Amino acid sequence: PVSMLNNNTLTKSDFITAAFPAMYGNALGGVFDLQMRNGNNLKREYLGQVGFNGFELGAEGPFKEGGKASYMINYRYSTLGVFKKMGINFGTGSAVPNYQDLSFKINLPTAKAGKFTLFGVGGMSDISFLGSETDFSKNAGNLYGNENEDLYDKSKTGVFGITHSYVFSPRTSYKLTIASSGIQTLINIDSLTWSNAAVPELQASTRYYNQSLTQYQQSAHLTLNHKFNAANTLVAGLLLNHYDVNFGDSVLRQTTAHNVYWRPIKKGAGTSLLTQAYVNWQHRFSDRLTL
Repeated sequence: PVSMLNNNTLTKSDFITAAFPAMYGNALGGVFDLQMRNGNNLKREYLGQVGFNGFELGAEGPFKEGGKASYMINYRYSTLGVFKKMGINFGTGSAVPNYQDLSFKINLPTAKAGKFTLFGVGGMSDISFLGSETDFSKNAGNLYGNENEDLYDKSKTGVFGITHSYVFSPRTSYKLTIASSGIQTLINIDSLTWSNAAVPELQASTRYYNQSLTQYQQSAHLTLNHKFNAANTLVAGLLLNHYDVNFGDSVLRQTTAHNVYWRPIKKGAGTSLLTQAYVNWQHRFSDRLTL
């Protein structure tokens, strides 16, 4: 329920449905173009905040007084995870989301009409639904769990990139972004065996399902903007995405007492390169009509 995108680090973002510029290729229904704001380059500021989204600490400011370069960094940790460690029970047993994330942006203007930007967003999370912690004597356990299995769910996501932009003239500019990102998801499920006594007792725990998914992506995006006049603007660019994917899941199978094996459900690995070149021309007939 908590997004890794922190509204304390975001600035104006564009949400576009139906027709959208050609630079957003490989998108179907719409585009949400999110932008991170620059840190305050005039004075240092600090943030401390506690809420549903987490325990949060942040800092931003100039690298030196009078300079134009700035930094911004923000860290959050799961509020519910902290409460769980303090022994506070929410009635969900062990099924409490643990997560933490880090966001940063460094803005480095150059002597001329250009700038470098370094940015990154990363986080990890996990949640467990443990039927093994069911308390039959109190008829209590995990609100969302299954008393016959333990489920462990973990995920990691990260992106890091660098951007260089330069304004050649009031009408012409360029921007180059190079980024690397990765996603990893792991799910494991154990089957539980209980005794038939009046007060059930856990007898065995057997791993019977594994799932793993990793995807790494390297991206490069070059754009060139030129404004001919107030009515006509041209944007041309090249977008490269290289994908490296490895996924699979398997389930434990037993045909006889001595024949136990893992049967793959799906499995795959590979790489691919998606190249997109585009030219986007916009003509404004009036404030109400654009082609």
